[in-house]
Amino acid sequence: MKRMTKTAIALAALGSGALLWAPSAHAAEATYVVTVGSVTVNEGAQPTASVPLTLSEVAPSGGLCLRVTVGLEGDSALADNDYVAESGQWVTISAGDSSATVLVPIIDDFEAEVEQAFTVLVSRIDCVGVTEFAGSVDTSDTGRVTVLDNDALPLTGGSVGLVWAALGLLGLGGIAVGATRRRARLA
Repeated sequence: MKRMTKTAIALAALGSGALLWAPSAHAAEATYVVTVGSVTVNEGAQPTASVPLTLSEVAPSGGLCLRVTVGLEGDSALADNDYVAESGQWVTISAGDSSATVLVPIIDDFEAEVEQAFTVLVSRIDCVGVTEFAGSVDTSDTGRVTVLDNDALPLTGGSVGLVWAALGLLGLGGIAVGATRRRARLA
C-alpha cells in the first residue's frame, strides 16, 4: 500500500468536501473594537438608561462576555443617589450579533439639581468565543450618561430678587409691589 503525504490527504479531503477547516499560519487575527454609546435621560420620565454597546464586527462563535463598570470617581452623578450602581454588571453579545445594551436604573430623587453625568465602560472580557478565536478586543472606549433633572429649583432670597427684577423689566413689577404695599396697609 502506498503511503500518502499530509498534503495529499488534505487535497483528497478537500476534493471530497470532508475538510471544513484547517489552521493556517497566515490566518488573520480579528480585532474587535467595543464602542460604548452616550445617552441623555430625563430623571423620572425615563427610569432606565439604555446604554448601547457595539462591536466593530459580529461576535465570534461563543459570543463575548463583557464586565461593565458603571460610574467612576469624579462623576457628578452619585451611585445609589442618582442611579443604581450594579457593580460589575455582565453583558453578553451573542455569537453572530454586534450589539448589546447595558441597563442602568435612574433614581428620581425629588431634589432640585443641575444636570449630572456618570460614565459607563467595559472593564473586563470574561469569555471570548471558542478555541478558534484568534485576536484581541479593544475596550478603551467610555460612554457617558447625562441625567437631566425634573425637579424645580427652589426660590431663595436671591432668586426672589431676580424674579422681581424680571417682572420689572416686563413692566409688571410695580403692580406686584403695589399690591404688596396695599396689603400691608390693610393689615
